[in-house]
Amino acid sequence: MNTLFRRILLIFIPFFLISCGSSKFDLDYPDCASLEKIEYRNKEIYFIPMVHFGDETFYTDVRKKIDSLRKSNFVIYYETVKNPLNIDSLDSDISKRKFRKLYGKSITSKRYDTITKKLRGKYKYVGKDKIINQPNRESLNINNDDKKVDIPIITLISEFEKKYGKIKLSNCDFRTDLKKVTYKCKKINKELSSAFKRKFILKLRNEFVVNKVISSSDNRILIIYGASHLNEIKRMIEHKNTTYNTV
Repeated sequence: MNTLFRRILLIFIPFFLISCGSSKFDLDYPDCASLEKIEYRNKEIYFIPMVHFGDETFYTDVRKKIDSLRKSNFVIYYETVKNPLNIDSLDSDISKRKFRKLYGKSITSKRYDTITKKLRGKYKYVGKDKIINQPNRESLNINNDDKKVDIPIITLISEFEKKYGKIKLSNCDFRTDLKKVTYKCKKINKELSSAFKRKFILKLRNEFVVNKVISSSDNRILIIYGASHLNEIKRMIEHKNTTYNTV
């Protein structure tokens, strides 16, 4: 296992200390955000691997790093699969419900309840740190001048259905509020769910980021994206860098 991958596993993915049958968990998150360098031609590229919930001090450090690099003329590239506001509201709602059907949880539901201290309504946090959900973009000092570099839900669903066919929603899917933490409707088969996560949530979005970074005229870039995207994005960009250098 390479050093970078091991570090991501040990630092950015929470340790759920859950014994068989247990409904409690603890986790270990760093106080400081990692700043990973990516090599490509004459560009300066850094990546901050994000987590959906964690220690409050981690997000404070993310804000500090964003502010610091912005002052050094870095352009912020951030993730969000939220649908744009200018599309039909019904189409947007249906795409979110199809996303939940495939992904197993809604994009709008909070992973961690700060009142009950439960993860996904099931696991009770027993640690001592102050755990919060990932703050919104404004709270991280990501502003309107920064660049959204991502694929919206409605496009992800459209691309998936082109390859695998239309997703059929049940009455339960329509009745269940998108903000509800637990999803108890009949799930789609595991093969389709797995394909969506691997080929669309990860691979398609990673390719989108890489193409934007490479084609952009921005020479100083800070990528704010989920930790699970780091290894592949880094590998793809640096592979293109190697290809470029050998031509």
